[in-house]
Amino acid sequence: MKYFVDSGDFKVLVKESTGTQGPATILVHGNSTSSGAFDSLMGDLGRTQRMFALDLPGHGGSSGADRPSGSYATPVLRRTLTRVIESVTSGRPFILCGHSLGGHLLTQCLPSLPRALGLMLVAAPPLSLEGRGRLFKQDPTEGRLFAGHLSDSQRDLLARCMVDPARVEATVFANILESIRLCDPRFRTTLGEEIGSGAFDEEARIASASEVPIALCQGTKDAFILPEQVALVRLGRPWRPQPIMFKQSGHSPHLEQPAEFSKLLRQFLNQIHGTMTADSRALF
Repeated sequence: MKYFVDSGDFKVLVKESTGTQGPATILVHGNSTSSGAFDSLMGDLGRTQRMFALDLPGHGGSSGADRPSGSYATPVLRRTLTRVIESVTSGRPFILCGHSLGGHLLTQCLPSLPRALGLMLVAAPPLSLEGRGRLFKQDPTEGRLFAGHLSDSQRDLLARCMVDPARVEATVFANILESIRLCDPRFRTTLGEEIGSGAFDEEARIASASEVPIALCQGTKDAFILPEQVALVRLGRPWRPQPIMFKQSGHSPHLEQPAEFSKLLRQFLNQIHGTMTADSRALF
């Protein structure tokens, strides 16, 4: 089921699964992709679990910053996500799962989401001013990650850094390419400016102070992130003592190892649901 939620700043496309079990799980994709990156997960785990996959503003089917006052600034994105999540969950507790930029934004939203029960971060280690330089490799996209209009060859390079075409079906890689093509070019340029201004540097502090369980998931072949540095990230309440490493995956474990990722997310959901009080479970 697809529909739009008006956040006041954007009309956000939401995909809702057919499942009805457990607390709702919110899925948020990365820079220049779309909710389509979660289609396999929605069709598998979403058959039983209640799940929502969102298109970020300027991505997929969501509206862009077309109004004079429109903006992709980080505070606006946080406000949009918070309002949409509160809308689709109807005041009930929920679980968050974000890939790459989606995970970074959800980390920033945690203080504004008191009903969040847990957070799974996929290739999205919480950032700080000191940690940024240690976590990332030299940009393999040659600046395309934060560039505006891209040529066909530049989109192909960006897509190959996001997902290894040899490890996914051709349709999956084609969908990533199409998502990049549809993304508003202004989103990438604004994102680059926001990162440069330090808009993401409070994530490590938020994650270290958080009382909800946080799962860190990381592909060991990630083109952007140094996996050995992810293990040094401090969390207030880590779900597991060490990050979960996907040894056969790059930046997108949910696409390159979908069965293994679906199993892991199910374990995360079941464990959180199992620790809820009887009164909380009665809400669902």
